[in-house]
Amino acid sequence: MSGSSIVGFAVGGARLASGLGQVLALDPAEAAARNARIRLLTEQRRDRRAALEAALACAADERERQAQRLITARVDAATAAAALASAGLPPDPALEAPPAGPAAEAWCLGLRPAAEAWCLGLTAAVAAALDRARAATVQVAGAHLAAALSALDDGRVVAAAEVVGPAGPAPTRGALAAVTRMLASLDPRAGQADRGLVEAAAGAAAGRADNAGQLTELRLRIQTANENVARRRDDAVVAAQLLDAVEPYPGGGGLDPRRLAHVRQALAEVVAGRRALDDEVLDEVARLREQTEAVASAATVADAVADALGDLGYLVGPDFSVGTAAAGMLEVSHPAQPDHLVRMRVDADRRQLVALVYRQGAGEEAAKADAEAEAAWCGDLDRAIRQLSESGLVLTPVLLRAPGSRPTPVVAGRAEERTESRHKQRTNQRTER
Repeated sequence: MSGSSIVGFAVGGARLASGLGQVLALDPAEAAARNARIRLLTEQRRDRRAALEAALACAADERERQAQRLITARVDAATAAAALASAGLPPDPALEAPPAGPAAEAWCLGLRPAAEAWCLGLTAAVAAALDRARAATVQVAGAHLAAALSALDDGRVVAAAEVVGPAGPAPTRGALAAVTRMLASLDPRAGQADRGLVEAAAGAAAGRADNAGQLTELRLRIQTANENVARRRDDAVVAAQLLDAVEPYPGGGGLDPRRLAHVRQALAEVVAGRRALDDEVLDEVARLREQTEAVASAATVADAVADALGDLGYLVGPDFSVGTAAAGMLEVSHPAQPDHLVRMRVDADRRQLVALVYRQGAGEEAAKADAEAEAAWCGDLDRAIRQLSESGLVLTPVLLRAPGSRPTPVVAGRAEERTESRHKQRTNQRTER
């Protein structure tokens, strides 16, 4: 080793989960599950069905699957309620979700009985609401077409109850009846633009006796509209999952508050159906996850190194914090080397720990003492790295300089402030918990 060192690190598994829990102020299992959900939904988005199945299959445990199921149910209930409102129908109380409790409490305890019962009964409630909205929409569309084509006598106006009944569309005759029957297959959650295209095609088909081409066009437009509904619903479910997963992300600690707010707003717009879940949004969410994991990794490494050095008799200064490459600093000293200290900077972005030995005070330069202090530090750092490696945390030397190869920098001494090792402080904190 050397007096000046750069050591790379990689953190995963339980250590990363612990770091994420510390950064996000959550239970480590929940923090890891939320970030795993973000990773799955962003990296596998292009195969949407596979991504959702993988997210469910790889969820941390049943509580995470319950949370995802509740989020999906809320999206489906909201879109069904919007379809009722668009059709001019009163709201359905069965679509109203139970009040949501605190996110952390809901995750730890699982779904409450009321929420579980609501989720179980929601599929039937959504289907019934969409059937009512569809019948009302067809009835209005049929009336409009009949009024516009009142001069035609080659067909009859078909009531919505005849077209959309318990057994599905009933057989009818005439151009207007055929168009009305086809309109019954339009998803009532279709957007206004798609609905306008369908209505235009329906008007063209109902106004001609030789309307095979127009009926084909109408069928294609209905198919496109329904596919768009499915895509928007899929986007909304994934966006709602991501929005829930990033909910505990702090607007600081290495994250840009404005970028975080922008991502949350974009995801909310996707849930509301006002924008698509495009690669730009997914890439931003993925970058936030990567930054959060980098900060968590840096915090985990700094704490582990401080504990390992504490076991070797080092005292850790109170001015330690995890931040950017310019601010994150860990300062240690050893009673056997009272005239020297070591400063280590945790670089979260580069995943590196940079260490350098300093001489305290502005006394005369003592090259031999500096080299001895650097050599002692190198040996202790080697022992700390081996100790951490045995516990599963691997530190890889990146840049090594031999002791005495460069002049030792000088800092003002503050040894009196390092009165207790960080290891003991953290042990007391764990005991208090």
